[in-house]
Amino acid sequence: MWPHLPFGKVYGGHGDAVYCVRANGGYLYTGCEDGYARKMDVETGEVVWACEHWGGVGCVHVCGSYLYTGCDDTDRKSTRL
Repeated sequence: MWPHLPFGKVYGGHGDAVYCVRANGGYLYTGCEDGYARKMDVETGEVVWACEHWGGVGCVHVCGSYLYTGCDDTDRKSTRL
């Protein structure tokens, strides 16, 4: 599916169901039911950044140095990475 990601690697660090994943550069961006958007290093799987939201994060999009998210609480956020 994503040929540039290490095959068979498991990325943990989520407190609940993962709703969405976006690969961009050397990072994965995830949205999770626990109300967090996370930036994870592709090689190490380490969470290098997390941003709390009021509801589950259903979508993530990266554009330049910003992360855009949509949440269960009908909120949308743009956050500088």
